[in-house]
Amino acid sequence: KKNHPRTLPPATMASYRERTPLAARRREAERVRAAHPRRVPVLLVPASRECPRAEKDRFLVSLELTVAEFACAVRRHVELAPTQALFLHVDGLLAPGTAAMGALDARHRGDDGFLAVTYALENTFGGFSTRDSMEARMSSAVQPA
Repeated sequence: KKNHPRTLPPATMASYRERTPLAARRREAERVRAAHPRRVPVLLVPASRECPRAEKDRFLVSLELTVAEFACAVRRHVELAPTQALFLHVDGLLAPGTAAMGALDARHRGDDGFLAVTYALENTFGGFSTRDSMEARMSSAVQPA
């Protein structure tokens, strides 16, 4: 078993894009696509330095895999709090959950041959830790007319 945390803290390691020159990324994407024609090479990129780094930043996914199914796989590689939601973007647009990764790749493939998918986290459900604190906040927020 590896002796490191599941998710690396923000900004502790360079992303694949930062540590690998464009020409080397192109060669790798071409090699992977030739060996696996029914798969899409995907780069997973955090939206900001505050996002926790995923333990894995490159994926090889089926053309038919949906964005929602890919999001489930990403969740296993990024440590999220129960109150955090995961959002996947391609070229700055929110990727529809029903879209096939192959269709996204055909429209948004990068110059390096990879499909770059940016992930962002957002707190949801208000992050209340107890029912009492939630009720106290709600009662103070809603005033009778």
